[in-house]
Amino acid sequence: MKLIIHLGYPKTASTFLNRNLFSKHSQINLITKNVEINTYIKSIKYLDDIDYNKEKIRIKNFFISKISDEKINIFSDEMFLVPLGYRLYDNKKAIKRLYEIFSNIKKIKDIKFLLMIRNPKDLFSSYYTDEYHRIVSYDKKLDKFDKFLNEESFQNNFFSKMIIEIFDFKNISLFLNSLNVYKTQKNVSFFLLEELKNDIISFSKKLSSFLEINLTETVSLITNKTAINVTSKNKDFYYRKYDWNIFFSKYNFFYKFLPTKLIRYVKNKDFLNFCWFFKPKIIVQLSDKQKKIIESIYLKNLQDIEKDFNLNLKNNNYYN
Repeated sequence: MKLIIHLGYPKTASTFLNRNLFSKHSQINLITKNVEINTYIKSIKYLDDIDYNKEKIRIKNFFISKISDEKINIFSDEMFLVPLGYRLYDNKKAIKRLYEIFSNIKKIKDIKFLLMIRNPKDLFSSYYTDEYHRIVSYDKKLDKFDKFLNEESFQNNFFSKMIIEIFDFKNISLFLNSLNVYKTQKNVSFFLLEELKNDIISFSKKLSSFLEINLTETVSLITNKTAINVTSKNKDFYYRKYDWNIFFSKYNFFYKFLPTKLIRYVKNKDFLNFCWFFKPKIIVQLSDKQKKIIESIYLKNLQDIEKDFNLNLKNNNYYN
């Protein structure tokens, strides 16, 4: 039996694929975050080693109950590669725990990792825009993109360095392959967001071949479907509206004296967010200097994975 672990990356059409393909294709059994599964995912991510070891059997038995004998099983949760989530945790330790849970289920004979990636310059811009509320909740000094993406911040700011490390595709691929210690074959496959956007047929062929699912059904499910995004993009920059979610994240001391239920109510009501109508949007536009900073960090590693995984990175502007 085959299992695919789809870890994202964030901002690379994970939600799009889950909603339109993985959850609807007749040959796929999707295991993804919901109210029931989230409890077990949180245990994998956040428990210390002592408590986790007590829970391992229970977590394993839960996932056994979710495995299909007839279909391709896909576990999908891009939050395992989100650098700054609701709470900080050791991403690699959590992924290793997840892999070990599935690898100890006897009927699963083959485990592979599926990673969707995108041009690092776009990934940084989109991630900062989308996750602005989380970034400023960790460090209010990063409330401007110029403060977040500069040489000093990347060298000295703990949270910026976390993002750099996790967004290093080569580093993560080496780690994932190291989990598969008993096999020589690579167990990681990369797919490009740019190819999904620009050539959906070619992308569908590659993905269907990797997953071993029907191509015609794949194409019919994802063609002409649109993604639902928090961020928007015009020709030159990413942007998102300022809202209560950002406000309460940036000024999180309000949680100390306002009821959490009240804050959640305010954050979720669209009509209350009208008060931010005249406030400037969160706008992110890379300068030439910032583009060079990102290229200098990742250039060698991008060239390496392009060769190792037969990817078309340079032609998709991942580097110059």
